[in-house]
Amino acid sequence: MAAMKSLLQTYPESDFEDMLLMTYGLDSVMVYPCEDCRELGETVIENELLPELENCSDEILELLDCEKVGQLMQEREGGVFVDGYYCVTSGYEPPDIHFEFGEPEQCFFRLLIAPDTQNTAQAGWISLPCDMEILLEVYDQTCCELQSSLPWITSDSLKNMHQIGILNALAERMSELSHNDFVKLKAVMDSKRIREIPDALACMEHLPEYEWDRSVRDCSEFGRAYLAKNLPTNFDISLLKSGDFYDFGSQIMKQTGSAVTSYGVISGRGQSLYSALTMQPEQQLEEDLEEDFEMKIGGLSL
Repeated sequence: MAAMKSLLQTYPESDFEDMLLMTYGLDSVMVYPCEDCRELGETVIENELLPELENCSDEILELLDCEKVGQLMQEREGGVFVDGYYCVTSGYEPPDIHFEFGEPEQCFFRLLIAPDTQNTAQAGWISLPCDMEILLEVYDQTCCELQSSLPWITSDSLKNMHQIGILNALAERMSELSHNDFVKLKAVMDSKRIREIPDALACMEHLPEYEWDRSVRDCSEFGRAYLAKNLPTNFDISLLKSGDFYDFGSQIMKQTGSAVTSYGVISGRGQSLYSALTMQPEQQLEEDLEEDFEMKIGGLSL
């Protein structure tokens, strides 16, 4: 399971067929019981797994920083830590196996269409995206029910059947998205409370301007992840595991316009999730002036 998770982490854009192939190639992933770089470094030093260690005496080996040795090994191998294991995925190649899958019909919205409100017994389902001929047939009919792959686009979003054209355009654009971008779209719509069809269509044009981390599900996790990415590389990240970083994470998200959603944390448009925040020149000037003023007042009071 750790090997499978490490491949999914290394290849986040994998589709269903890629993931199925992974299950046949797990033997090519090297897996070691290791919690972090420090434990990995201890294993590397003990077994002299780096060429630089082969000719070192035991006295020298005892003086080495296990954390830094582990980081060096991880950088060279491109390994990842998953569920208490260190996994090296660089040797993985998709097995030469071919599967044949029937292509499913793309469907992002289903509408139950009746001739009018008096003849709902004659209603039938259509799926979007669809051809223009079908749209023209139902343009003046009645929508009894709307099933949507976007939780916030509901029957209330479809004001009347004259909007079915733009709903179909939204479905066509969605069909061009990768699965990763499709879930990212949900995250953006969740954070921005987007409920209208035109707004959802406009949102898709700006998807590349958002950063998204599906692994973060609350403010405390975000605060921990933010610190882990901005603290010095030799900092012992394990010290952050038990802390509560809810308030810290909330403040960072407030500054950057980020938000935690049901699909992970999403940045504000044009913002970075994990870039270090720096003080603006105006803020620095204000603080310098306040400090200078306080010093002068302090001097008078003496």
